[in-house]
Amino acid sequence: MSPRRVLAPDARIVPAADGRFELRRGGSAVLLDADQLPLLSAFERGSTIDEALEMYSSAPEEARRVLETCAAEGLLLPYEADKGVAWPDREHVFETLFGTPNHAPEHPVAFSFLGVPFDGGTTGEPGARFGPRTIREGSQSMRYDIHPLQMQPCGFWDQAASRMVLEGVWMSDAGDIVLPPGATAYDLRMRVESAVRELLESGAIPVLLGGDHSLTYPALAAYPRSPIGVIQIDAHTDLGALEIDRVHHGNVFRAVLERLDHVDRIVTAGLRGYLSGAEDQTHMRATAIGISKVYDGDATAILEAAPDDIPYYLSIDIDAVDPAFAPSTGTPVPGGLTPHALFSLVRRIGLERHIVGMDITEVAAASGPGDPTGQLAATTILTALSAITERMTRALRPAD
Repeated sequence: MSPRRVLAPDARIVPAADGRFELRRGGSAVLLDADQLPLLSAFERGSTIDEALEMYSSAPEEARRVLETCAAEGLLLPYEADKGVAWPDREHVFETLFGTPNHAPEHPVAFSFLGVPFDGGTTGEPGARFGPRTIREGSQSMRYDIHPLQMQPCGFWDQAASRMVLEGVWMSDAGDIVLPPGATAYDLRMRVESAVRELLESGAIPVLLGGDHSLTYPALAAYPRSPIGVIQIDAHTDLGALEIDRVHHGNVFRAVLERLDHVDRIVTAGLRGYLSGAEDQTHMRATAIGISKVYDGDATAILEAAPDDIPYYLSIDIDAVDPAFAPSTGTPVPGGLTPHALFSLVRRIGLERHIVGMDITEVAAASGPGDPTGQLAATTILTALSAITERMTRALRPAD
């Protein structure tokens, strides 16, 4: 017998064309005929598909197909009376980053995007849970298209450099991490770690859209236990004191260095502002580089502190940028990078170091139609991916 299922609590029924209806949740939608709608009432408290079909005599095979599609799309969730609803780890979104297709493990891609709409790890202003949506909305002028004849990604025209980038490079959007009602920060960490591991096993380089900076801990925990470094572009070190069981955006990299043995070193660039003299923001395996050494986009100090002997994970907090250019963030600090300087840093790092994953964090909801924060974050991602791809291409090119 098929498993018992329940209608997802956040599913919505929306009128569609031709008198039909759409059952929607996240980025999933299934069309139902008007006479199929009553079937959903069987799943309000839990039912199997077979039990639901017992009350339906018109075109039962078509009705079964619709219900099985609803189950596959996460609209009808597995349910056990003693355990409750089994929420999926992640869900598709309607508006994907750059308009890329939804991630499917059977279709290999070079890069896959994963949203983490969570700000339970912030100690400042909340709002980073809206970051994935803000970044995706900011990317919509940069469209990922497939050539109709060659059936390959068209790439993007870089107007600043007058060249095509990311041509033929496949990408996908893995949707957003789901945090069920009543779930804890620990539950979120397990879900992020599982989703990132899935992307790595599919061969994709994960690109996480935050969300607060605490997401970097489970992302790094998903990597194989061989040495890896972190290059962090941030206004803050995030090396605050550890609490008993709370990893937040102010202590995430202390947790990484003390609990993840495979993380060999962290190099943080873009630091600024003043701290209490009693506050410890140092670690023997962390290198701190102030804003004055990288302000004009010169990555030399970063590369010297991060030798090319291990792969690196690139972690960007949007507050590295001056709040005049990126106002939608929870802990803004005046005197930050210009967008051009950030792009220059990211490009050189991607060209000269082996980057195996990245995230961009602490983006909040847009403050209004003219807020550039989401577009800035999306452009930073494209800049990084084009540099990473160019480095790979050079490595594969035969020597003269």
